[in-house]
Amino acid sequence: MQMSRVSLLALVFLLSASYCLAQENMLVPARVGLARHYCCIVAVGFSAGAGGQSQIDARTAFQEVDRMPRGQQSEAEWRLSQQKAASEAISRISKADSKIAGPDLYYLAMLESLAGQWASAVKHFQEYLALPEGNDQETRMKRITAQNKLREAFINGGMISEGEKYYSSDAISLGVFLSQAMQMERAVKVYEQYLATNPPPERARVARSLILIALSSAGKVDEMAKRVEEYRNHLTPNSLVNAYCSLSRLYYEAGDLEKSDKYTGMVLEMGKRSNGSKAVDGPIKAHIEWIVKRLEASGQESQLNDLLRRVRAELAENRAVMEHLDNRATFRSIINRPARELEIDYFLGGERVDLKSLRGRVVLLDFFAHWCGPCIAGFPFLRDLQKRYQDRGLVVLGVSGIYGYYGGQRPLTPEEEIGRMRDHFTKEYQVSWPMIFAKGELNKKNYGVSYIPQLVLIDREGIVRYARVGKGAEEEIEKEILKLL
Repeated sequence: MQMSRVSLLALVFLLSASYCLAQENMLVPARVGLARHYCCIVAVGFSAGAGGQSQIDARTAFQEVDRMPRGQQSEAEWRLSQQKAASEAISRISKADSKIAGPDLYYLAMLESLAGQWASAVKHFQEYLALPEGNDQETRMKRITAQNKLREAFINGGMISEGEKYYSSDAISLGVFLSQAMQMERAVKVYEQYLATNPPPERARVARSLILIALSSAGKVDEMAKRVEEYRNHLTPNSLVNAYCSLSRLYYEAGDLEKSDKYTGMVLEMGKRSNGSKAVDGPIKAHIEWIVKRLEASGQESQLNDLLRRVRAELAENRAVMEHLDNRATFRSIINRPARELEIDYFLGGERVDLKSLRGRVVLLDFFAHWCGPCIAGFPFLRDLQKRYQDRGLVVLGVSGIYGYYGGQRPLTPEEEIGRMRDHFTKEYQVSWPMIFAKGELNKKNYGVSYIPQLVLIDREGIVRYARVGKGAEEEIEKEILKLL
């Protein structure tokens, strides 16, 4: 199975995310575009292509199951409910008159994955991936998701040998499969044998990057450090900075603080010459965030201040990192202070409101973007909160920006983008709460937004009482809301 160039590059991007704190915590930088959306979430619904009634049924059925609200269920109970609902949906689809074919195979296979019907999922993902490749971005991203889910289905279904046979024609695909099956040593051996064949430069770079990722996942930190030194002139800046970040963390976990600090220094050194590259600055910001959170959690205030001074001194010319530190300082300062009024250029969701008009209500601000997978993945929780607590005074209010595109449609005027949000996004993702949109960055600046989703909880007197970045901690968030109701 030979991987296309687009799939190959996307694969490295996906796997490189294992280094990145933002991915580990289901965060995305607040200014990242559509590609990161698909790295963070398996699938959140796509426009149906041409086809019969079965396609609409399969697509709709998958989206309904995928977005099932958790409510008061535990994680395990919710997963069992999803599995049961997916099995029932598959049963209904199987009774339809028309044969499942074409793009609909994707949604059927996704349902089968949710239902734990691994053999069927493997069959239908393979059939979907055998279809001609489309040129539009959504189709390409669906194929990348299908490739990842196919590997999962082989592994979860205990079909390792079948998977090896399926991927045997392409060394990189086979190595990725073995890595995902946690057979890191075998994966490294496959990549090394492939490099010995003198492959094209681009594929050689990919193989070297994947060797580093496999060694990192296996915790072989000294071997990884040796390979990084050997490969450094053959890696992209993104792969190199991610490798340094990973080595710093691995050495910290191993108790070697001197080497951990050494690689943090290398990360900062790359930040001095990043020239505004998001591929370099993104991992640097995530690494700084990892250190900051670690020091905060352990109460090491002095060391934290030393770190921030060091970063500001060494990366004073790195605009992205400085902006991140400024936003983080703002984020830490908003608790127990009056909420700043929101800049509103566009409003969706009924009668226009602002924070002043919502005094006397408990307000949950959700900073999100239409391209942000983790943001959308959190919508069922927000919908559930609104349903259960709006009568007691809770208001959920979405806060977003204007990005100049929607899905594969670009460029769009602000009015056109808001139209897509109104006519498609709110219906596609069942958004039942009001949303405000601003052309500028003032809202993000005032609330210290570097990563999304970010939730901010405001009490009835207009004072910020809680803020959290990233998807998750639903029980904690609900407890904080109940304190204020």
